[in-house]
Amino acid sequence: MPSKERVSALPLPPIRWLLHGLSAAIILWLMVSGFAVVGLDRGSALRLVIDTVNPVLGAFFVPIFIARAVLYLRTRPFHQWDSVLREQQMMVAGQVALYVCVFVVLVTGLLMMPDDWKLLSVFPAYGRAISERVRSSSAALHFRADGALACLVAGHVAMAVVHEVRGRSVLYRVLPSRAANNGNRPGGNPQGRRRP
Repeated sequence: MPSKERVSALPLPPIRWLLHGLSAAIILWLMVSGFAVVGLDRGSALRLVIDTVNPVLGAFFVPIFIARAVLYLRTRPFHQWDSVLREQQMMVAGQVALYVCVFVVLVTGLLMMPDDWKLLSVFPAYGRAISERVRSSSAALHFRADGALACLVAGHVAMAVVHEVRGRSVLYRVLPSRAANNGNRPGGNPQGRRRP
């Protein structure tokens, strides 16, 4: 049986780096602000602002998410599954779980909008076509998916920290520098291991 090996972790191309940064900022904002207003009365000023801004931001995020998912799948993340280390199999599984969870959050977020919702308060949406039962179920699933996404994001960040502490940095992949985008980080190499 051939020995398993570590696959090179190359820096993200500029377009994937940009989409990663935008996704991270939007997802963190939507999660933090969404959880922050859960206990607030619907008439409060903060909740009104969040309830207005977040659906628009979520709609803006949909094409970003689709682009990221397509670009990720084009890297064929599963094509070396049997020949790589278990650690990298877990990394791919975690990334796929993130994508699936974000997809569920987006879909349920769209399905739970009230029937009079309008995008940017101008464009009529699809609310009247959604039954109250579907809307209620979507809201419940949305809240659970948000919790799962928060756990996955925390795990994603924690693993990056663990790799950094162990001397196998992966942060160079998402750093906005010319050296990072060329795979030439000082004192390191594209495999995520420090040179001796």
